[in-house]
Amino acid sequence: MTEYTPEVVEHFQNPRNPGALPNATGNGQAGDGTNGELLIQIQIRADAQTVTEARFRAFGCSASIASASVTTELLQGRSLRSALTLDSAEIEDALLGLPVD
Repeated sequence: MTEYTPEVVEHFQNPRNPGALPNATGNGQAGDGTNGELLIQIQIRADAQTVTEARFRAFGCSASIASASVTTELLQGRSLRSALTLDSAEIEDALLGLPVD
């Protein structure tokens, strides 16, 4: 059985910022959701320099949903330049680890 950190469980059970973001100024997607595969969509709203809001939609395992949730928290309030440097290591650190496949 896969063991998840309390942070992963919390973000899976109580995801932050789920749903579509009307009037998003940027968006990204991983996967395509076909045949039950992973699909994560992140949308942001930004002013000239800062991410002011971020939302996600995710269809996948609990770790994927938790990762999308924490990603929105990490993006909000960041400069656009800093948002571009957000990587999987920072997401994993925020969740205090993810299980190995």
